[in-house]
Order: sequence, then C-alpha cells, then structure tokens
Amino acid sequence: MSFALLDTAPALLTNAAEYIEGFTERGNTFRVEIVQMTPERAERLLDANVRNRSLKVDRQKNYAGQMKAGQWLVDGNPIRVDRDGVLLDGQHRLRGIVESGTTQTVILITGLEPQAMNSIDTGASRTLGDLLKLSIPDMKDEAKIGSLSRVLLIRSLGEPLPVAFSTSGSAIAQDSRVTNATIIDFYARQRIIVDRLHRAGEQVRRARPAWKGFSSRVVAVVRAELEQIDFDDAEFFFDRIKDGADLDANHPIMALIRYGDRTAASRDTNPSSTVWAAMLIKAWNAFH
Repeated sequence: MSFALLDTAPALLTNAAEYIEGFTERGNTFRVEIVQMTPERAERLLDANVRNRSLKVDRQKNYAGQMKAGQWLVDGNPIRVDRDGVLLDGQHRLRGIVESGTTQTVILITGLEPQAMNSIDTGASRTLGDLLKLSIPDMKDEAKIGSLSRVLLIRSLGEPLPVAFSTSGSAIAQDSRVTNATIIDFYARQRIIVDRLHRAGEQVRRARPAWKGFSSRVVAVVRAELEQIDFDDAEFFFDRIKDGADLDANHPIMALIRYGDRTAASRDTNPSSTVWAAMLIKAWNAFH
C-alpha cells in the first residue's frame, strides 16, 4: 500500500474508468492518496457510479452547503473505488463537491476488490451522542442531550416547533447550519442552560412515566420557550404538572394531567413530540 499527496489534478481523461486505470495497473494491490478533489474530478468518478445505493438528495445538499460555507473537514472517511474503476463509496460527498463548485481535500482509495461493497457501511456508525461523548468525555445522557441540543439549535434559527422536532424534514436535512459539528458547538456554548433544561425535563418525565410519547426533550424545549415569557410562572407550571398539588379540578394543568393519564390508559394513543408541545402550550395559555 502506498501513500501520496497530490497537490495538482492530473490531466483530464475521457472517463472515470480511464482515470482510475492509471492508479490500478498493479495486480491486486490498492492505493491510498490524499487528493484535492475538484468538481471536474468528482464528476469523472461519478461517471463510474454504476452500482451504489440510491442517492439521498437531502444529504447531498447538506454536504454541498457545508462545503460552500467552508465547514467541511477531512474526517478520515475515504472515497472508495474498485479495481475496475467503479465507485464503491462516496457518491454523496462527490456530488456535494460538484454542486458546491468547491475543491475539497479527500482521502481516495483505489484498486479495491469489487466485493468490498458488501462490507461498506455495515458497521455501527457514530451517533450525535457518541460524538458529544468524544468531545466532552465527562458528560452524561449524551444521546438525550444531543437530541435536545439539536431541537434548541433549530429553534434558535427561527424554525417553528414542528420543524424543530422533525428528524427528517427536508428543509432541515438540507440546512448546513444544522450538522453534528454545529450542534456540538451550540451545546458547548450553551452547556449550562441545556443541562439545566435537560435535568428539569427529566424530573417531569419521571413524575409522569406512564404518559405515552411524553419525553424530557419536549418538556425541556417547551420550558425554554415559556421561561422567556415568565421564568417563575414556567417553574410553577412544570412543578404542578409533576405533582398537581393544590389545583382544583377545573385548572388547565389538571386538564393536561387528565389528557396524559388517558394516553397511559389507551392502547391506540401515542402522541408525538409536536402534539405534546401543542398540549403543553395550550395548557400554559389557559393558565397564564
């Protein structure tokens, strides 16, 4: 295996297979290089994208947005090409380069066996929570805090709650402002606030464990919204959701508690985060 740093692009060749041929005339060996991938070179490799998984347009646009914004970093994940010149892995990154019109530093591996496709992306990928734990080793509940930080970041960008709670909304999937890197940065800057909201949300969730779909995240996100209106009233509001103390039967918080109890008793009801947020805000409006 050889390693090389290419500072300049090679002369243009007629197609991707011909371009890769110059790298792979070495029997069964493969080659690893750090290259400056221009849009033109990316297009030549994409010409040989004849057997790959379906393109995820949202991911492509997200990558392109990061590249345009100068946020894309070399993460050690290579572009892979087999010994026949067929692209095995990296189509979304390459299409992001083409769409963004930028040149990016990438690791390029050529000369792999075609069967290598069968083992690509079958391992356990790192989640946002995993990355948070790597960045901040002493943190706890990294999966929940990562999910909460994502929603709070999206809300800080002015998106409505239904979009913020969505995990697959195309507008957010294409938004280069919402990436693992920007979420981790947001958490690092707002850690004290996010951790406090998470703890408060966990306290309410533990008090109402049977309520279906009711999560510490939705409590924390709505609490962040309500605290901006009246911090003390927001604290009272969520404390009473926990215990219902000294509330008459007609109080809006008691109506919310009855709704939650009905979800616990129903086999068919499982409200989403968006529905729970709406119910919390409805009770708050009636209370406040």
